[in-house]
Amino acid sequence: GYDNKKNISADTSIELEGGEIGSGNSITAVFELLPNYDDITTNPSKKDIATIILNYRKRDEILKENFTYTCPQNFKELKDIPGELRFATAVTMFGLILRQSKYLGEAKLSDVGLIAGRAINPQDYLQNEFLSLVEKAKKIYTKKKKRKSRRK
Repeated sequence: GYDNKKNISADTSIELEGGEIGSGNSITAVFELLPNYDDITTNPSKKDIATIILNYRKRDEILKENFTYTCPQNFKELKDIPGELRFATAVTMFGLILRQSKYLGEAKLSDVGLIAGRAINPQDYLQNEFLSLVEKAKKIYTKKKKRKSRRK
């Protein structure tokens, strides 16, 4: 939803409102948190960097419930996080590239292939299929258009 939200740069709210997920469905939310390194170095006692509150309602119930998660300040380099999360990062980047998202930054399909390739579980059919899809996308999206020759 964030990538689709209109006038996001004008929205100064710290709350990000999402949509509804139907019964029997699931969703994975991916957030990029950009740390304020000045704050980390000047205030190392600050233990938490964000709080995520998920509001939900169980089927056939009126009252809303919520789940709160506090994100600890435990930054790690990409190479040091578990393979499943590195692979999820590659999948997220792939989606952002295909959408031509303005939130992507400088990532390329070759970066996606590199991250996914280093994080892949060779026995996982779906992960292997994803890597194959990235290779096909590289061929499709990196082809240069031929110029038409001008004949006089």
